[in-house]
Amino acid sequence: MRGVWSVLVAAAAAACITDEADDPRSRLQQCRDEPADADLAGTWLLTGSGVRTGCSDSRFEGDFRIEASVGLVIAQQDNDPNADTLTLISPNDPAFTFFNAFVDGTCVELHIPETTSEGDLAFLFTGDAVDDGRVSGEFEGTGPQDRVSTGTFDVTVTLWPSGPSHSSVFGGV
Repeated sequence: MRGVWSVLVAAAAAACITDEADDPRSRLQQCRDEPADADLAGTWLLTGSGVRTGCSDSRFEGDFRIEASVGLVIAQQDNDPNADTLTLISPNDPAFTFFNAFVDGTCVELHIPETTSEGDLAFLFTGDAVDDGRVSGEFEGTGPQDRVSTGTFDVTVTLWPSGPSHSSVFGGV
């Protein structure tokens, strides 16, 4: 499971793709104002790149790339009129879970904590669903100790055919 997390660590948080100079609203307000929440339920493949700093071991300092070797199965619960909840279905590993994940309009945000033998890590992925089946953004992470990771990520989603709410996953009809 460590390999899956390492892939995610590299993939993190994204900014909406808009020309903010032409729009006085914040990035978050712009993507939340979209008429419907983006459909992102399905199998996610993450790629990305970033930089790690503050490492006590210089071998881990510097640039890194993320290329997912395992797809993450994500369910989406429709919470209209509020943000939809994203839930990690597989892989099922207690060490790797979304603490808080949502899609609101086209805004996508994932808060991912992890506890390792070296200490606690926390990552924030923020992005924009540029269309159904694709998310782009930036990420930042901290830990363990004073380590900091920043970078960009892309998610390609193989969408489920049943639509965005997938209520059967959450015990509905």
